[in-house]
Amino acid sequence: GKGAVYRVGNFNYGLIVPGEGMMGSIGMLYNATPLSALPPPPPPPAIPALPPTEDWVNVHTLGVAGDGSTDDTAAIQKAIDSHRVLYFPSGRYIVRDTLTLKSDTVLIGLHPTLTQFDLPDATPGYQDVGAPHAVIFAPPGGSNIVSGFGVSTGGINPRAVAVLWCAGENSLVDDVR
Repeated sequence: GKGAVYRVGNFNYGLIVPGEGMMGSIGMLYNATPLSALPPPPPPPAIPALPPTEDWVNVHTLGVAGDGSTDDTAAIQKAIDSHRVLYFPSGRYIVRDTLTLKSDTVLIGLHPTLTQFDLPDATPGYQDVGAPHAVIFAPPGGSNIVSGFGVSTGGINPRAVAVLWCAGENSLVDDVR
């Protein structure tokens, strides 16, 4: 090294080609600059990481069907109310009212085309004129994460909004369609 603390600007070991059309050779390029102290640590990541998989709770173990015909609204809401991190395997999860997340709820789906929340056509509460009615609601200021879902509001639900996201700056909606 170039001292107790140093910054490597360039390190290359292998084929070194000095320029276009020129013959290369095996060698090493090394450029380092001594530093008087360690640089400050990098800022925290802008995108929060998913919790470790050992914290995930599979919703199928909590009575959520995801079979495309069972109304899973109550079972999903109960799971949200009692667990922080929920994993939804592939399936179609029928919902007929808003799923309200807690301030730290994490919902993880397999993939937006394989794991979907489906609001059936003409669902009561999503009809007529009025304020938007969400399928998923993240409360203000939360640190929620929702990743890997498709959310279908149906074709005949004029007040339906797939996701009403009011969560805070440390929240994430990723790979949701």
